[in-house]
Amino acid sequence: MLAVYGGDGCAYSPHIDNFDGDGRCGKDEGRLLTVVAYLNAQTWGAHRGGHLRLHSKTGRCVDVCPTAGTIVLFRADTLVHEVRPAFVTRRAMTVWHMGRRETAADHGVLRSE
Repeated sequence: MLAVYGGDGCAYSPHIDNFDGDGRCGKDEGRLLTVVAYLNAQTWGAHRGGHLRLHSKTGRCVDVCPTAGTIVLFRADTLVHEVRPAFVTRRAMTVWHMGRRETAADHGVLRSE
């Protein structure tokens, strides 16, 4: 996925990429790991905003500056994260490592030949 924030204060509220956390294909497609690569300017001052904020279970937060070449990997099924308001155009490419897909055998339905 390619995400472009227009720079007018666009943000993304806190969320988990795999909201049911079961690692199986469903509405969230079984996302297990999220990988974000930033495609912005090499120099990115704090005044530009658009930082990725990672929320720990202890309540601490870590902000990642979206500088070109920065790659972030985190658990899609447990880590709450958000994008802080961006005041210049912000570009990021996100890919997910998916869990296993359900099959008929998972539900006790087997096909006889």
